[in-house]
Amino acid sequence: MQVALIDLSFLPAWTHPPFWILLAFVLGWILRKILNWVSLRMPNHPVGGALIAAIGITMPIALAAGAFWFVVGDAHAALEKATWASQFDTARRIFRVYAVFYFAFQLTKVAQAYFQVIADRSENKLDDVLVPISGTVLRAIVVVYGFIQCISVINSTAAQNILAGVGVGGLAFGFAAQDTIKNFFGFVMLMVDKPFELGDTIDAAGLTGVVEAIGLRSTRVRTPDGQLVTVPNGELANRSLTNVTERPYIRTQHLLELSADTDTKHTEEALVIVRQIFAGHRGAQPAHPPRIHLERLSSAGPTIRIFWWYYPAAAWDCATENERLLTEIRRKFEAAKITLTSLPPVR
Repeated sequence: MQVALIDLSFLPAWTHPPFWILLAFVLGWILRKILNWVSLRMPNHPVGGALIAAIGITMPIALAAGAFWFVVGDAHAALEKATWASQFDTARRIFRVYAVFYFAFQLTKVAQAYFQVIADRSENKLDDVLVPISGTVLRAIVVVYGFIQCISVINSTAAQNILAGVGVGGLAFGFAAQDTIKNFFGFVMLMVDKPFELGDTIDAAGLTGVVEAIGLRSTRVRTPDGQLVTVPNGELANRSLTNVTERPYIRTQHLLELSADTDTKHTEEALVIVRQIFAGHRGAQPAHPPRIHLERLSSAGPTIRIFWWYYPAAAWDCATENERLLTEIRRKFEAAKITLTSLPPVR
């Protein structure tokens, strides 16, 4: 096939379209270096720095695309004489679309920087998980939409067919990946409700451990025995969740069963001893003073029930104090000749 060419040999080299496109690209590259240098010197303004960096990254492509567009527009009359004029015009329109969506792609980094600023101001660590995920979702949307726009420049009918195919394919994918979709919406619910943060200890219907990671599909929990359990988000969102870390205190109770031959005098003395020991214990708060009462009398002997609270909810510190209290009870009971039939462990 014979192709008609445009003879530009009579023009100086600096007036040729490739020269202007190359010049625009070089100018954009220089601006990119300058703007990148500026953005690196804005550590206290992450959003502004990200915006300047995004503009700088797109400068070479944007200026080259602009030069390509205007050069072809100025030479439109001459290009009409060429058999490949329509392809050339399509190429410049695709280039323009690409430049626009390349800039949009870089702007997603600005949005991510803004989300990071908000997350840094929040005490909830789940916001830090959302930042990279939101950036990924935005970039995926820009890429897909940009691809469809490029196709529509070449053939609008083909673009419509792709959209229709995406709709039908999405429906089929939805049926085939119900569990994946369920887990994704479970992730969304966890992000909205925020029942826990990274590093929190949770009890999810029998599963107890520290939350180490939260993903789009699953959450990883480290159990007390060191096992790393991966729980699908859809399942986790439907469980009854207890955030152990969020409790302000630990409540502990004991049942002291005295021997059957314990008389009234020794029963009263036992109550006085226990109340003295628990008065002003470590971790005490006025809002929750220890509660010590004679619960019942039976042929098996008197029973004293103890409720006490430890602030803050530091389990090991509470266990240490509990050990000290029980040891003191045992020592003073022995000195007073008060016999215990049982002393249950901490609950």
